[in-house]
This record gives sequence, structure tokens and C-alpha cells, in this order.
Amino acid sequence: MMSHSQLGPDASDGGGEMRAVETVTRNEHVLGGAPILANTRVLVRTLFDYLEAGDSLDRFLEHFPNVSREQAVAVIEDAKDRVLADSA
Repeated sequence: MMSHSQLGPDASDGGGEMRAVETVTRNEHVLGGAPILANTRVLVRTLFDYLEAGDSLDRFLEHFPNVSREQAVAVIEDAKDRVLADSA
């Protein structure tokens, strides 16, 4: 199993401390090993499909209430960071 975590400003534990937001996992026994939002059965691709179709993040979160806003934003920020790092 693979897991990815990200630290971010939305990952505060309330006391100003940063904590990891677990974002993406892969497990060959869950949805064929496709990347999923951690601790859910929601494909990462589904998040991007919603956004690509013009749906808001709020709409995605309404349809998948077991995904936290912090988790979804961390996935989007990670994708952005990877794209920008590749262009540098």
C-alpha cells in the first residue's frame, strides 16, 4: 500500500501546530490499486473529473461527504506543485 501526506495551512490541529493531511493512497486490493482519497473509496480521478466538468469543489464535497475539504484541497495543491515543479 502507498500513502501520500501533505502539510499545509489547513492542516492545523487548532494549536498552530501543523499536522499531515493524508491525501492519497493506493492498495491493490481496493479499486484495483487506483489512487483514492485516503480513508475513502473515492477515486482521485473523480475529484478531477468534477472540476474538469466545471463543478465546484463544494458540489464534489456534497456528493462525497466522507472527503474533507482539507483533504481535497491538499490533493489539488499537490497536483499544482507537481506541475509547477516540472515546468521549473
